[in-house]
Amino acid sequence: MAQTNDARFYAEYWAAYNRYLDIAGIPNTTKGTEDEFVLHVFESYTDVCKYVHVASCARCEDEHIGVTYPHICIEFVFRTKAGVSVDDACFDALKQRRADIELELGEPLNWDIPRDRFYGYKLPVLKEADIDNREDWPNQFKWMADRVVLFRRVFIKYLDTVLYPIMAGNR
Repeated sequence: MAQTNDARFYAEYWAAYNRYLDIAGIPNTTKGTEDEFVLHVFESYTDVCKYVHVASCARCEDEHIGVTYPHICIEFVFRTKAGVSVDDACFDALKQRRADIELELGEPLNWDIPRDRFYGYKLPVLKEADIDNREDWPNQFKWMADRVVLFRRVFIKYLDTVLYPIMAGNR
């Protein structure tokens, strides 16, 4: 039976990932998890956003994004305090910069995921991975950490130049 059904297993996985981030000198603004699947690692724009983060994720499947295989992922997630119409405007503004964003990230994002009622919009990059395989954890952590740094660098710029002006104008 896969250990990934066990909350203690996820706690151990994320504790090991936290140690990896600490050793690598990668800032991690929250040393805990929101649930057993997600570790948030991003600065928040709390004056206009309910959620803005880059998250490292490890799951067996994710119904919201239509993935049914074990994977790790990095996702940029945002939801404003102003409501769905502003979320939609922000997402549309980001989508207009899609080519630039994907060029900077070096890989495509999934732009077709429906808006989540709770989190708003998610833009993930996924990699198939067996998180039960502890010997592969260093490779998984490196893949996630490299993308966390890249996502931060890329999306902070778009928060400042594209999203924040829309959000701030609709407070």
